[in-house]
Amino acid sequence: MCASLGVADTSHHTHHEPRACQVNGGKWIVRLVKGVAARYWEEVLMAVLGGRFDVGDEICGCVLSVRYNEDILSIWNKSADERDVCLAIRDTLRSVMGALADLAFSEPASPTPLPPPTPPL
Repeated sequence: MCASLGVADTSHHTHHEPRACQVNGGKWIVRLVKGVAARYWEEVLMAVLGGRFDVGDEICGCVLSVRYNEDILSIWNKSADERDVCLAIRDTLRSVMGALADLAFSEPASPTPLPPPTPPL
């Protein structure tokens, strides 16, 4: 089972034309133990829709993938090479989810690796 929210994308694409998220983008992945996904999914969706991430139109999608052993929540962004944007998304995601430690950034390619998350205060 997979639930997703495609954040507003007013551009027109053909099935042969990749979207910005697919070409230059990346995604934050949060692996969740069974039973907590619904709570975090709601919190993250409200934060994205409410503009709490404050990164303009950089976020282009959110996905919750319900699996057998774990659930995976992902936030997709358009520019994996924009370090400041990626870190802002990471920090806001940590704040929204209560500073869970298990955040990983997945991207097609990056010139420099992102630093590990800072421990919560």
